Amino acid sequence: MLELRPNKSAFLYFKYLIGTIIFLIALSVSLFFSTPIAIIILLLYLFFLINHYYRFKKERYVFQKDRIIRYGGTLFADHKTELVVKNITQVLMSLPFVENKLFRTGIILIESAGTGVTEIELVSIDNPEQIYQYMEKLMKSNGFKLTRGKLIQQEYPKTIGVFLDTLEYSIGILLVFFFAISDTGLPKWLLTLAGILFLVFLVPFAILRFLDLKNRSYRIYNDVITYAEGFLTKNFSFIPVENLADSRATQGPLDRIFGLYDVYLSCQGVSKDIEFAHMANGPEFEKNIDSLIAKGRKEERAEAPIAQLRMDPKKTLIPILFIPVGALLGLILVIFALFLLGASEVSYAVAVFGFAVLGMLLFIFSFLGLLLALIGRSFAIKKKSVEFRFKLIGTNRIEFSDEMVTGVIFRESLLDKLFGTMSIKFWSIGSNKEISFWNIKKDPAIIKMVKDRFGFTGKKEISVLHSRFSVLELVKSRIYRSAIAALVLTASLIFLGKPLIVLSAAIIILSIVLAYCYFYYRRSQITFYRDYLHFQVGLLIQEDYHIYYKNIKGAAVKRYPLSALGSLNLNIAGEQLIQQGEYSKNVSNSITANLIGEIAEKDLLVESFVMKKKISKPPVIMEAKPMVANSLLPIAGIFIALDAFLGGFPYLLPVLALEAVILIWIIAWIKMKSYQIQSYRVIGKKGIVYRTLTSIMFSKIDHITEHQGLLNKAFGNGTIAVNTIGSSATEMFVSNISEYKKFYDALKKEYS
Repeated sequence: MLELRPNKSAFLYFKYLIGTIIFLIALSVSLFFSTPIAIIILLLYLFFLINHYYRFKKERYVFQKDRIIRYGGTLFADHKTELVVKNITQVLMSLPFVENKLFRTGIILIESAGTGVTEIELVSIDNPEQIYQYMEKLMKSNGFKLTRGKLIQQEYPKTIGVFLDTLEYSIGILLVFFFAISDTGLPKWLLTLAGILFLVFLVPFAILRFLDLKNRSYRIYNDVITYAEGFLTKNFSFIPVENLADSRATQGPLDRIFGLYDVYLSCQGVSKDIEFAHMANGPEFEKNIDSLIAKGRKEERAEAPIAQLRMDPKKTLIPILFIPVGALLGLILVIFALFLLGASEVSYAVAVFGFAVLGMLLFIFSFLGLLLALIGRSFAIKKKSVEFRFKLIGTNRIEFSDEMVTGVIFRESLLDKLFGTMSIKFWSIGSNKEISFWNIKKDPAIIKMVKDRFGFTGKKEISVLHSRFSVLELVKSRIYRSAIAALVLTASLIFLGKPLIVLSAAIIILSIVLAYCYFYYRRSQITFYRDYLHFQVGLLIQEDYHIYYKNIKGAAVKRYPLSALGSLNLNIAGEQLIQQGEYSKNVSNSITANLIGEIAEKDLLVESFVMKKKISKPPVIMEAKPMVANSLLPIAGIFIALDAFLGGFPYLLPVLALEAVILIWIIAWIKMKSYQIQSYRVIGKKGIVYRTLTSIMFSKIDHITEHQGLLNKAFGNGTIAVNTIGSSATEMFVSNISEYKKFYDALKKEYS
């Protein structure tokens, strides 16, 4: 066993020096504007000094024969992260220029198969090169090859690519800076001075970035991929081929002009790709990586596709004719509303012009976008992989090897039925992007080919879970929505003054909803075969999911109130990148079946198939319940502050009553939570109206983390985070339990 601590001078005193310089600059500026701001900055500086001292006191790293443990914390918190060596996907050594020259220290970053972020960070350690080499030896002793016996290919970024990258980055920074200062209201001379000073700092920064990118080198060996980069600060990394999932090459418009490629590697469960940029021999580089991945799985990649597919022109382009039709219907409704309001002729003219322009623009942009997709997109089924390719001005290619595919979904909408088309989606454990064969012709031969190659050909049904529809059970499954709908209907009957019309409309809408739900759930079912399950769901858009048992990480069973029915959610390895407005986030792949009968212990049924043995009532090794105080104290503090602010508010009594109800609800919610370590899994239970049991099997756990924050310390409890392979976010928080160390040790013993 090896134990390390950071170098005190580099970790503590050097950071103190940097913090002090920043503090003096900020203090000088703040004194020019406001004394209170200067006092706040002083307090923050003092907190930084104390907090960073405690960070140094708590920071240490322990290397065991099969795992690495990082202990750390701050003034108010403690944490412990434990990573199993076999799940490591990348090791990176960084030698910060100033720190390394002064103290000969460096940073080691270790990433795992469970997430796309650094799991273990060894900060300001002595002899970083020796620790980097020690990591290779430790990984070799845990089954990684890492011999570097044969150099297959070596590449460097092309100068023109590095120049364009630096130019684009610098222009982006300039635009952000000038946008930020444009509306400050400062005098022109001051804005000019700020711009000049910014350019003075930007030019050397751009030069350093250019030199950093230029000094990159990429090497492919027979069992490991390495890269080195940096001009002042040096970075070195090795990536074992054992945990690689796939690679893809992309080429933007400018890249195509200059013959450049970017190659991305994806590892098992990593939502952040590893980029090799601005290469001239990108296709060869990618081909060699794919060959290594295939060789590790004793497979061979076929160059020529077995089936080449393209989007159907009619299904792709004809549906956008609904845009002008929709604009026309919208215009008719607006004109009718204007007529009822007695609007002038000018209002009619504005409405017609506005809808005409809007419809025309939407139609043109939609048509052009779909036309480009139709021309540039192609899909391929190869011998041991599936591929998406977009090639027009630039090139973008995503390829999933068969072994990394975690789910196959066949999708068919009403429009698909009309045009004789369908879509096929593929999920992968190594990517947060799915491959979708979109708008392809529905061909029984293609469907059979996909099912055959992935083994989804089971003919003997072992078990089937059907959705059981009834109006009462549907209401139970949607109590909150049903209550809101009832309130809206009641308010409409009271305030609109036309109860007959409102009631008739409500009956028509309810009839349509119930009819839809009846046929929707009539089709919904999960069929279990020997090695996989088939989940069919949907009505207007019908989807058929095929999932290997080996890719199921756990199950969540939700029971409806006063019912034997519930929903079953299965957590599937891999993620999808979901766009939410301007932001995006990774969401675990999953399927959910609702209105399942006799829902109790359906999680055990699924896990029996996953583990290939019958499971019933697993023994409980340890149980824990969260403490109420951690969640209650902040809410109570907010309520007290709110009550003090309201003071003599005439309606304070109803506010107090509402606060009491909220506090009672929070207490009940926490009291209903519990966590258990069972013989092969960890589970969490929660819910008041709906009771939910969530499980994670030990075999799917990547690493666990122990944390104790300020409130945890105050109340003598802690939190454990359970992370799984194939997810970048924590799957389960065992929150605020008193015996958290005992629970952590018991869980570690069981899953490892």
